[in-house]
Amino acid sequence: ADNSSVNINIQNTNNKLKIYPNPVKDIMHIDTAIENVKSLVISDISGKPFLRKRTLDSNYLNMQNIPVGTYILTIEYLDKKKIDNVKFIKK
Repeated sequence: ADNSSVNINIQNTNNKLKIYPNPVKDIMHIDTAIENVKSLVISDISGKPFLRKRTLDSNYLNMQNIPVGTYILTIEYLDKKKIDNVKFIKK
């Protein structure tokens, strides 16, 4: 067996974006390093923004005022101009 070392990039693992539940009804949990968040935008799939936030003060987002549909959550991070996108369904 070949036991040569495997190079694993763990540089930005703390910024790997996970959201739950999906579909979401009331409260969305955002599992990311909130102190690194530069901005957050929720857009519909045509690109029209519904919600913009400059910072995240918690790992929860109240989704009650967002109509039923399919959306994209975009988070831009302070470090390395990194951007994460996640598609989610509001029910």
